Amino acid sequence: MSSTNFVSLRMKNLKFTDLAAAHGHNTRTIDVPNARPDGHHERVFGDPALSLEELLMARLKVIGADFERMGVKKEVKGDDLSEQEIRRRLTTVVNEHVVSASPEFFRPGRAGEAGTYDQERLEQWVETVKAWADKEFGDNLLSIDLHCDETTPHAHVCVAPLVHSEKNLRRTKAEIAAGAAPRTAKIWKFHSSEIHDKEGLRLMQDRAAASFAHLGLHRGIPSKIRHETTAALMNIIHQAQGNIIPDNKEKLKSPSVDNEFEPSILNVGKTREWISKAKKIVKYLRAALKKETARADENRNLYEEKAQAAQYYQEKYLLLREAQVAVFDQCGNDPVAAKALLEDLARRIDAAHKKGISEGHDSRDDEISSLRRWQENDSSLARDVSEKLVKAEQRIEQLEGFIRGRGRDIPAPTNELKR
Repeated sequence: MSSTNFVSLRMKNLKFTDLAAAHGHNTRTIDVPNARPDGHHERVFGDPALSLEELLMARLKVIGADFERMGVKKEVKGDDLSEQEIRRRLTTVVNEHVVSASPEFFRPGRAGEAGTYDQERLEQWVETVKAWADKEFGDNLLSIDLHCDETTPHAHVCVAPLVHSEKNLRRTKAEIAAGAAPRTAKIWKFHSSEIHDKEGLRLMQDRAAASFAHLGLHRGIPSKIRHETTAALMNIIHQAQGNIIPDNKEKLKSPSVDNEFEPSILNVGKTREWISKAKKIVKYLRAALKKETARADENRNLYEEKAQAAQYYQEKYLLLREAQVAVFDQCGNDPVAAKALLEDLARRIDAAHKKGISEGHDSRDDEISSLRRWQENDSSLARDVSEKLVKAEQRIEQLEGFIRGRGRDIPAPTNELKR
């Protein structure tokens, strides 16, 4: 197996109101535009007759937890709150982990043939997913749904983020008099943020990579690139365009696309046109970024030259000081000659100091501050824009892959994009 094959793992928090839609998507009981009707999908763990909500309630019943008394926030009211803030305040009741691998792993030598896979490799991978999930989540594992009806096989692993604490129960007077030890009870709660903080997620990625290592799969390379929806593509491109063209420069003309248009299997022709224009925008932004980076490099070289000039003037000043001492040594017995030479040298030293030393130190100050400004602003900006353009190019490449598949796999603008 190729050393370039990686494990893919990302997590999504599901609120109580998300459970029905997630169950419908995972079991294909609702329409999923980017799934092939004749493709294979199945629940490989968990009762297929139960919904995700029912599986969650069954787990709570086993541990003796009362859902209605767990303080679950199903809704948040507040006209002054944004939709994002309202969602943040809702209780996460299920963590959905989407697990996959590089296309080359499932179909060696045929990575571009969307929807195909080697059956033996798939079966080995599915067994590994089940073993990893059981070890990682234990009894809180609710379901694993396998999807082979999209571009690359993947699994949706749903888990209840449950934690508990021990609480002492009040003793009766009789128990206190008898010296009976306090009785305890387990208090259960949903606490996704406690289980999956930043460090916890990183360690989970490490453990997943170790679990899949025997298949030749490796941990993904850490990156700031995040999973993006189709609707976010133009925002990324526009942000990049706004960043790399300075405010004090005339903005260049660039191609534009219809921001409201979403790729659709019903309009492959317009989707091709949309992709073509989006590629032109990225090409234009790449050129503009290259130009601005070259300008920053040119400024940096100029500042370095000023620093060298400052060093030159400093060395020249020191040489003149040495000459002054030498003249005194040579003409020490002739006060008149020494005085004339020293006065001449004094004038030259003053001139050199005012013109060279001062300019040199000023140049050095300019160089230091300008280089710092370049490093903090221009270079970080270049990295930021490059990351945004990489995401845009990845999404465009993905859309082109859908087009090559005769348009049947072009996704609707949902959060469930192709892996």
